Amino acid sequence: MLRISGSFFGVITVVQALFAANPAGALYIKEFAAKQDFKVGNHERTGFVDDIGGLVLLDTIDCVPILWIPSRQTNAVLKIDSRTGRQLGVYRVGPKGGEWNPCAVAADPLGNAYIACSCPGRSGKIVRIRSLVPGDTNGDGIIRTSTDADGNGIISSNEVLDWCQDDCVDMLVDVGIEAEPSALTFDSDGTLWVALEGKLAVAQVDVQSRALGAFVTLPGRPSGLWADGGGSIWVLSRRDHALYRISTLARTVSAVYDLGDSSPAGMCIDFYGRVWVADEYGALIVVHPDQKVLLRYATDYCGGFAGIAIDKEGDLWASCPVKGLVTHFSVMDGSVIDEIPVSGSPRQLCFDSDGTLWVLNEESNRATGIDTADCRISKTVPTLPDPQSNTSFSSNVYVRGIPSKGAWTVLIDAGIKGAAWGTITWEAEENGGQVEVEARTADTPGELSLSTYVAVRNGEILPVADGRYLALRVTLTRGPRWSPVVRRIRVEGKNRPPDTSNAVAVIDSSKPQINGCQPVSITGIVDPDGDPFVVKITSVTFIQKSANSPNKNEEAQALGIGNSTVWLSNALLRTNTCNVSFQAVDSHGAVVESMVQITLR
Repeated sequence: MLRISGSFFGVITVVQALFAANPAGALYIKEFAAKQDFKVGNHERTGFVDDIGGLVLLDTIDCVPILWIPSRQTNAVLKIDSRTGRQLGVYRVGPKGGEWNPCAVAADPLGNAYIACSCPGRSGKIVRIRSLVPGDTNGDGIIRTSTDADGNGIISSNEVLDWCQDDCVDMLVDVGIEAEPSALTFDSDGTLWVALEGKLAVAQVDVQSRALGAFVTLPGRPSGLWADGGGSIWVLSRRDHALYRISTLARTVSAVYDLGDSSPAGMCIDFYGRVWVADEYGALIVVHPDQKVLLRYATDYCGGFAGIAIDKEGDLWASCPVKGLVTHFSVMDGSVIDEIPVSGSPRQLCFDSDGTLWVLNEESNRATGIDTADCRISKTVPTLPDPQSNTSFSSNVYVRGIPSKGAWTVLIDAGIKGAAWGTITWEAEENGGQVEVEARTADTPGELSLSTYVAVRNGEILPVADGRYLALRVTLTRGPRWSPVVRRIRVEGKNRPPDTSNAVAVIDSSKPQINGCQPVSITGIVDPDGDPFVVKITSVTFIQKSANSPNKNEEAQALGIGNSTVWLSNALLRTNTCNVSFQAVDSHGAVVESMVQITLR
């Protein structure tokens, strides 16, 4: 009886020829060069332009994510482009050196910002900062606003206008003596509401008539506001450790939740309408409005939390000022998923429309942008002194022109499970901007959505796992004046050689004996790409075993060397251990050399 073991022997050789007429090692070639090629996939502010002859950023109306960051110390608000981190303007919301303290932001769909300003012992007010200059609003005969005149990305003191000189800024509503406005929000119908700590109430704001409308009196002092999509305003009271629900239709308090022994600092609402509260004592509190259930998740975060926000995936993020962390929590049980160290004392959190998480740091006068997909700090932007806001401080401004950034994403199907990927090569003109190419792979679309994009180098082997599907993402970043142009992109799979790890040598009974020699063939070889392949036996050696002499390897007498079958004598098979060396070559020229052993038992 023959016992045949399949030990690996030799070196795998893969022939790879990029852009050759007959690429022996390249499979699944997909090239994008013409307009119809780039029609597929998902375009975000990008498209193919015939006159330019490539993929570019489109001249269009762009929704630019903006940060409005109040500074109580300077009684001004800083405007930042959150994609580039550039400062766009600084707007005074009161006389220089005065006590008008901006403390909260709300933005309308047009990108205009509304700022709640308190003034101890005097009338509080709501100031509007328009996203675009409407004209000569102050009647001084000059149309002007704060702007980055020298284009260095930082607003210097000489680029800031005094109160009543900036045509983008006007006082909208005087809320009254000692009203102490503390928070703002727009409800689901687009009505602006303001929290008035000094009056123990929230009030509607009539933007057209510039006056306060209906008042809703509260059992405690309001410090935070949040509107849900179901016609309710949620009011957080830090001093009274409570959460109030207001019906915007009935204009009454419809529910009161006692937060117990807590010091609530911030709140947000998730996709299911649940209200999450960050506790300065280190707990996460969640209120289920429909079930009227309040749950508390204790954590080991000594010093507790300040800000809290929900991302696009429905996960929870909270800032811990004492530990200097922004932490990713599960909304299922409050468990920690990730921690991101940030410098100083992180406090208020919010997401911009691109999905970047922004945190204000009062100690270091910085706004930090966090890429939540990779759990890394992506941007750090200087702010005015003492940056803080009791409400979300992000908005969008719509601007016509070439956007600062855009992307094109396309899915490529290799057609087989576990496909290997070779290179992505592209031709582009950056025009002072940047072209970034990324890829991710998986065997199913569901797995693909959970994998992470990795950066790709032009023409180099892809650092991705095997998988049937490859998602390609090309990101264009504008230069000083022009968009980059991508002329051509070529994606190539990588051909894998036959797999000989389970190869065995067998006596092939389908072939006749020749002069008393047995036919021996190699089986158990598979091609991982499903390609046809041929096997060529290159040599047969035997290990002579004798009691009087050491082992000795000798070339065996064999018929058919160079073919897929060889004929070996019965005497040789009965008395010796034979090593059969062979090559397996697939239809694309990928070669593997191996050896199997035949031993008489």
